[in-house]
Amino acid sequence: MTKRLVTLVLSVTLLLATVLVAPETVLAQQEEYFPENWQAAERVILSAWDNYEDEADVSEFNIDLDDTDVFCDRLSSRNPEYFYVTVFNIGYSSASDYVLTVYFDYFYTQDKVVEMREEIEQKANSVLNSIPDNLADEEKLLFLYDYIASNNNYDFLVFSDYNENLKPEIRTVYGCLINNLSICEGIAQTLIYFCKRLDIECYAVGSDSMNHEWNMVKLGNNYYHIDITYASPGFEKDTEGGQFQPYGYISHDYFLISDKQIKSLDHKGWDIPFLATDSTTYEKAYWKNVFGQVGFVDGFAYFIRNGKLSRCNLSSGAITDLYIIPKCYFKSKDGYKRIWVPYTVTDDSEGSGFHTIFSFDYERNNLYFEMGNTAYSYNVNTKSIVSVYSLSKTGYILSLCYKNNRLYMTTNDINDKIKTEAFYFGEKSLSADKLPDYTGALFYAGDIDLNGKIGISDVLALKKYLAKAVAEISLENADINKDDVINLLDLARLKVIYMNMK
Repeated sequence: MTKRLVTLVLSVTLLLATVLVAPETVLAQQEEYFPENWQAAERVILSAWDNYEDEADVSEFNIDLDDTDVFCDRLSSRNPEYFYVTVFNIGYSSASDYVLTVYFDYFYTQDKVVEMREEIEQKANSVLNSIPDNLADEEKLLFLYDYIASNNNYDFLVFSDYNENLKPEIRTVYGCLINNLSICEGIAQTLIYFCKRLDIECYAVGSDSMNHEWNMVKLGNNYYHIDITYASPGFEKDTEGGQFQPYGYISHDYFLISDKQIKSLDHKGWDIPFLATDSTTYEKAYWKNVFGQVGFVDGFAYFIRNGKLSRCNLSSGAITDLYIIPKCYFKSKDGYKRIWVPYTVTDDSEGSGFHTIFSFDYERNNLYFEMGNTAYSYNVNTKSIVSVYSLSKTGYILSLCYKNNRLYMTTNDINDKIKTEAFYFGEKSLSADKLPDYTGALFYAGDIDLNGKIGISDVLALKKYLAKAVAEISLENADINKDDVINLLDLARLKVIYMNMK
């Protein structure tokens, strides 16, 4: 987190994020957080920003000069839609202790701002429209928590010697939603944006001692902490010091927790004047000890916890176990058989075994999960479990994530050689720092007949195509090795994929 400060010259950098619709009910926030005279000044300043004006007269609102940095910081947090405001200076009189005028500048041209706002609106509407119907506010927040954690990449350049090259968008909703690259401020601002659209009271919580920012939301009469930045580990180090990204790993330890709980997770020094209560409402919620994207279908939440694929009835709270994740064996590089044991934890233990990472596909209502060296899908409609991909070599799947119609996996070859690669049914793509954009691509490379799975019918269809017996197939899915040519090499690869999935 970069704290905004005001000196006697009173120059404050505002790097604001992006929202488009702000319900009036949400703007009327706690008096102690943002007093009425600040709210009145805010309306004048926002009008000036909307019209790309250079200054705003706030002399009638009696904003104390000593409160200027707090006012500016909270003004930013409340209004993440104004991502394009860069710097504003404060004008005051030596005979007065109040701010008289606010002056500002802008990052982009007005035309550029219109274009960027349209991008935000389209993306945000798509996300909000994908939230299943009839969810309670806590489930809506959980959906957004998982979405942001799955799709945003933390910009670790902020910790390097090259941080002067950072783009301002990393602190904004534009960076988080459009570029999928931001730091804690951009992540916190993004949740505020969505909460405004959903009419959920939400705040940014800053800690100078941690150099960090997260969120606090109000549900019922209680406040709860949410830290999406800490939900995903970003990049971890392997045994040789290299970095890898565990695709799909989402911890829910930082979702809807109390002061006591977040302090136990080493958070401290936050700057909000009212505290979260020590409510235990969600202390034993179904998402605890869950490491993946929870799926919501027809009034149920689907997830994997303590070695079981389960669902929770959102009306009654009853949890039903659908499938017990078994132990499994696979071979290491030296030929020895190794065991993969699903992670389990009890109230009095630290847990043991491998986390079962899972991810949800709303298009097909599939929950994908890894077990040893194989990725499986569970379809909530048919209640069937099928293997969708198996490693052809030794090792196991460390984690996986479904997004943009692709299943991404992180693998380990048992000798702690962790690979950050994207797989799509047998073919590996580029390394993690050069992943291509798969947006809009079809899901299964090798799914020639587009029936949602790979089978003998796909092998036969490709054979017929190469023999010129059929004229039309899915060319995108037939080019399995992605060399822009469909030939016998693709057929050979498809046969390997099919045999591995039998």
